[in-house]
Amino acid sequence: RFVFEREFTEQPGFSEGLQLLRSDLPKAAVTEIRFALGSRPWDRWSSSTLLLGAALLGQAGAPNFSHELLRRDFRSPPPALKAEDHPLWVHAYPTAFSEEIATAAAEHPFDRWLFQGLVREESAFTPSVKSWAGAMGLSQLMWATAKECARKMGLGKITRGMLSDPALNLKIGSWYLARLHDRWKGHLALAIGSYNAGPSAERRWVNA
Repeated sequence: RFVFEREFTEQPGFSEGLQLLRSDLPKAAVTEIRFALGSRPWDRWSSSTLLLGAALLGQAGAPNFSHELLRRDFRSPPPALKAEDHPLWVHAYPTAFSEEIATAAAEHPFDRWLFQGLVREESAFTPSVKSWAGAMGLSQLMWATAKECARKMGLGKITRGMLSDPALNLKIGSWYLARLHDRWKGHLALAIGSYNAGPSAERRWVNA
């Protein structure tokens, strides 16, 4: 069902990436595999070849790069919801950090998979990422928000560097989402919009 292009396996970086992956050198493997894929790979390769690249990147521990390949390809058009297309969906929407996310979301009134999706969209599962606006970590917390939430949660003083820790970041992020959930009386769409854009922006949109 999935037949990838031989040209991809002949690209500089492909065999090197495989060897590095087998040698337990995942970071170096990611660099080589991405080099083999080239720039704008979703415009160059078939879905099957992108699936191979995504599977290798996922195995190397880089879900942020692996899921981007297929999700961009999905735009024109997305694959069908059929059993044979299951691998495409699995690699396009990976469940990285699922145990940590489940733990963080366990005491809150929303489904763990909702928070899984939020984290995926916010950070692409990159614990050390920092956005152009200054949001940090897996659940993309603004510093002022993180400090206030940590204080209210009784976590004591935190530093910016601590927000790169997945468990702490997810704990604070899930708590903040729960407070927004309460603020919007259980309306999940408004809570998520508030999380991403801020409660004031969400209120303006609701009023409009």
